[in-house]
Amino acid sequence: MRKYLTRLCKAIISERFNEENYRIEKTWYGKRIQTVPVFDAYSTIGFEVLIEVSETYEWKYSVRYDYILKELTINNKPWKDYINLLYLEENDMGV
Repeated sequence: MRKYLTRLCKAIISERFNEENYRIEKTWYGKRIQTVPVFDAYSTIGFEVLIEVSETYEWKYSVRYDYILKELTINNKPWKDYINLLYLEENDMGV
């Protein structure tokens, strides 16, 4: 899952991911995803990508991008920190 999230985050940062294409559930590299716009009081300030990992129909990961702050988070943590935590968990390095 670490490689998948890394690929998604890099696509978002480099503006190669078009969130409007995924407003209805679709697959992206084999995982079911859906995007949801994020609003403030005046307009859209970003989007959130919900990722389903298994057939439970529950969203396990939430990748959020803020247009204004240029900030990308996974489950409310900075994306690079979250990817590093996944790497440590995968390699049993004691988190």
